[in-house]
Amino acid sequence: MRIIIVGGGEIGYALARELSRDHGLTVIDADPEVGKRFDALDVAVVTGNGTSADVLAAARVGEAGLLIACTGLDEVNMVSCAVAKRLGAQRTFCFVSRDDFTGTDRNAETVREHFGIERVIWPEAQLAAEIERIIAAPGAIDAEVFAEGRLRLLEFRLDATSALAAAPLASLHLPHGALIVAVKRRDVIEIPRGDTHLRHGDKIFVMGTPEAVASVGRQVHGQDAGTGRQVVTIIGGGDVGFRLAKRLEEAGGVELCLIESDAERGAFLAASLRHALVLNGDGTDLELLEAEDIGRSDVLVSVIDNDERNLFACLLARQLGVQRVITRVSRLANLRLFDRVGIDVALSA
Repeated sequence: MRIIIVGGGEIGYALARELSRDHGLTVIDADPEVGKRFDALDVAVVTGNGTSADVLAAARVGEAGLLIACTGLDEVNMVSCAVAKRLGAQRTFCFVSRDDFTGTDRNAETVREHFGIERVIWPEAQLAAEIERIIAAPGAIDAEVFAEGRLRLLEFRLDATSALAAAPLASLHLPHGALIVAVKRRDVIEIPRGDTHLRHGDKIFVMGTPEAVASVGRQVHGQDAGTGRQVVTIIGGGDVGFRLAKRLEEAGGVELCLIESDAERGAFLAASLRHALVLNGDGTDLELLEAEDIGRSDVLVSVIDNDERNLFACLLARQLGVQRVITRVSRLANLRLFDRVGIDVALSA
C-alpha cells in the first residue's frame, strides 16, 4: 500500500521506520533538513507544506491508500487530511494534541466528517491510559488488555530473588489460566519451552485472566506484591500528567501526589483534582523530593516534556527508594538508554 506521512518529527520518523518495511512510503515536511534523517530508510521525501495541493500531488496522494498527518500543529494536520481526501486519498489518520475532536459527541463527529478524517489519534491520551494500566498491575513494566478486559498481557522483569528463576518452567506450577508466552533475554525474544530456565534480568510476557496473571506477579515479586493502597507520585502536570491523575482518581485505590513547576497550572490542577495533593515545585529538586518523602511512593511517573529532566527525576526517585519508576520519552533514540540505566518503564508518545 502507498502511504504518505505529513510531518517528519519523532512520530513521523517512528511510523516511517516501521511502515517502510512493507509499504511504499512518502514523507512530507516543510524543513529541508528533516529529510536527512530518513536517508537510511527506504522512503521518498517531499519538501513542502502538507496542506498544499501541489505538494500533496507531487507525493502522488491520489494513489495513496492512507495519509497520516502527524505534524506538531493540529490545524495543519486537519487541513492536510481534508485536502488529501479531496485529491483522492482513500483513508486519512489525523494526530491531535487536545480532546476537541476525539469525542463521540455530534460536534466532534461533524468536524471529522467535514475534514474527511477517518481516525483521530491523541498520543497523550493514549500514553496516560497505558501508564494507568501499568500502575494497575503492581510489579509489571508493561500491560495490555484484550477481550474487553477478560484477558491481560503483562510484562515483568525478574530480579535475583524471584521464585520463577528457581527451576525450569515445567516445574514452576503456574496458576491455571496463565501462560508465559515469551521471554526477552538481553535483546533477544524467544518462545519458552518446558525446559527453559528463567534467569535474573529476564523479561517475561505473561498472558491470561486478570486473576491468574496477578498471581504470577506475586510469584515474580513476592506474596505482598499488589496488596494495599498504592502511593503514586506524578511529576509534570501537563496534558499527560493531568489526564493520568484524573484516570487514577476515577479508578480509586491510590494516594496521589502531583508536582508541577508552573504556579498557574498548579492552581488549575488543584481545582480540578478532588483527592490529589498538588505541589508547586521542581520535580528534579532533591530537597523538595526529600521534604515531601517521595521515597515512600510505590510508583513515580515523570512526564515532563524533556527527556533529560525525566531521566534525572527518575534516577533521583530511584535513589530515594521508589519501587517503580515510569517515564515519558520524547526521542525514540533515548529508549534504549533509559532501559540500560535501570528505568523500569520508558514509554514514547
